[in-house]
Amino acid sequence: MKPPVHRFKIWIPVFAALGVVAAGAGVLLFLTTSPVYLEGAEAPDPLAAREAARKLKRFEEAQAAGQRGYICLAPVELNSLLQQRYLDGKRAKNQPTSPPACQLLKCRLVLTPNGAIWLAWVRKKWLGRAWDLTWQRTAQFKRATHGWGIEITGMRLGRLGLLPRFWPVVQEWFRDADLPLREPYDWLTRLPAVQTVTNEVRQGLDLKLYNYPEPTALSQR
Repeated sequence: MKPPVHRFKIWIPVFAALGVVAAGAGVLLFLTTSPVYLEGAEAPDPLAAREAARKLKRFEEAQAAGQRGYICLAPVELNSLLQQRYLDGKRAKNQPTSPPACQLLKCRLVLTPNGAIWLAWVRKKWLGRAWDLTWQRTAQFKRATHGWGIEITGMRLGRLGLLPRFWPVVQEWFRDADLPLREPYDWLTRLPAVQTVTNEVRQGLDLKLYNYPEPTALSQR
């Protein structure tokens, strides 16, 4: 005896809905876990890290001596120094004693006319496994009461752009990934003046750091 046909018809919408949900979940997983390449983010270089360290040493010496001055750092110098000082194995500073829930594997910075794009490769523990993801934030430098602040203007997870209402949730979810770089971030935000400028030689942007409140830089914020 054949079962009534109408019973199968009842389940057709259910199976169709489940198929849509599964397809949507698959697309979401693909977008969030796909690797991302940030154009203009040069790979770290030991010579660039050494040059950045030399510039910062002279900058801090001038600051300690009460002498006005500034330095310009190219993105490759910034990326190289951050990689060497804070992420390269045993030499890295500010590393947690135990594996964090979200680990920063590497990072790249690309300067923009008013700020920077920050791309972080992270390893997040979730649902019993480790997920390797790319977390991208677009930010602008913003004048604060004492120094500078970073205002987030965009966020992506993999290839998926996130709506602003989800930014605090994702920021909290990945907050352990920011811990290794807390020291340089705090140092930067305490400087009297910061701006991005065009390097006429290589036709690219540099990060210009002042140890005094330079009026031109302050007037742009």
